[in-house]
Amino acid sequence: MTGQSPTTREAPAATMSEPRRLFPRLRDMSLTARMFLLVFIAVLPAIGIQTYNEYDLRAARAEDIRQQVVQITKQFGEEMGELREGARQLLVALGQLPAVKRQQTAACNGLFASAKENFVNYNLLGAADAQGRIFCSSGPLSYTSVADQPFFKRAIAADGLAVGNYWKDPATGQKMIHFAERFRDPDGQVAGIVFAVLDLDWLTQHLKERGLLPTASLL
Repeated sequence: MTGQSPTTREAPAATMSEPRRLFPRLRDMSLTARMFLLVFIAVLPAIGIQTYNEYDLRAARAEDIRQQVVQITKQFGEEMGELREGARQLLVALGQLPAVKRQQTAACNGLFASAKENFVNYNLLGAADAQGRIFCSSGPLSYTSVADQPFFKRAIAADGLAVGNYWKDPATGQKMIHFAERFRDPDGQVAGIVFAVLDLDWLTQHLKERGLLPTASLL
């Protein structure tokens, strides 16, 4: 004989009874509960649309901020490029002065002090011999050698502009970055470096005038 087990016969009946149980439950709900249910069903699509719109607005805002950062970075990159090129041209000119080539301290000091008056972005203009001993500067210094400074080592090693690391003067507390380029003596031999000290306080104010927000920082 063939047949179905009691369990098999009862399964469809159990499955079909589920929707039937739901309707009595709905009928048993109060009028207030039914109204809340209808309102929820009605606003559910609106909630979904609002959620999507919020996500879309956030994505658009994030992209807008990213574009602003890219634009500001390009702008300040160009600004720093101009400062760097200006420093290079200045140092090349200083390195050609006879007082620098012959390391004539008195004459060189006067020339550098006079030149410094035209460049408010620099704390100091100076020159050092091949051993890093400073023989010329536009103003008084609390140190006599730059031999241990990264900018000196980079500049004395090769032609071209060398840029130093962030440095804080232990005597004055001034924050600065050095630009340097080596010079040659009258016989054409490398004799030392000339350097210009960029004032980072001036740079901060300068960049603020170019649109850097108080809450922003530039590395």
